[in-house]
Amino acid sequence: MRLTIQARVADLQEAIDYFLQLGYEVRKRDDEQAIAADKGVIIELTSKPKDRTALKFYSSQIRTSKGDVFLDPDGNKIIHSPEDSAPARSTMTSVLGNSMGIGLECFDLQKSADFYTSLGLRTLQGSVTQGWLTLGVEQEPMLSLMSLGACPHLFLNPSISYFNGGENVAIIDELRLRSVPLAEELTVFNQTGEVDNVILIAPGQVGVFVFND
Repeated sequence: MRLTIQARVADLQEAIDYFLQLGYEVRKRDDEQAIAADKGVIIELTSKPKDRTALKFYSSQIRTSKGDVFLDPDGNKIIHSPEDSAPARSTMTSVLGNSMGIGLECFDLQKSADFYTSLGLRTLQGSVTQGWLTLGVEQEPMLSLMSLGACPHLFLNPSISYFNGGENVAIIDELRLRSVPLAEELTVFNQTGEVDNVILIAPGQVGVFVFND
């Protein structure tokens, strides 16, 4: 199984340039599609007029009566594709650091957890009673679910999380050096008021959390 984000972008070249700026590997498919990837996440960029931002599951195990395009309990678009058509992973580490997969904010966490486990994911960490859980296959984290309002910051569905264990200040400095726009700068977790966590908005309205942990 492989989980990716399909990101509908207005300008494919601008989106490619953005992810190259972050240190992603970018592979162009054609004039309307490209793949942006690092070691932890794959983003399928598309400027096709009828495409929309969505989660894409590449799996031979998913069985659903809803066809290959359907919605999760919160209205997020899901696309199911054959496992052997999944885009290749990257070996590159982006400037954003250690990827922890894709995140979603959920109105009813139990319904969302049941939905995604029915697609073949299993709980690796957390629980519904804790207000968050991480789902994946084997020991690979792929999807984090949070209760609506559990995150007190800017949140877009879907989002990508990077947790860097206290190394974020240097990463934020590098983002500034590369002139990457910061959508939200957070100081609440720092005793001296220093910005040590940031949120980006990538093309396709994909949120990017760059946090210490």
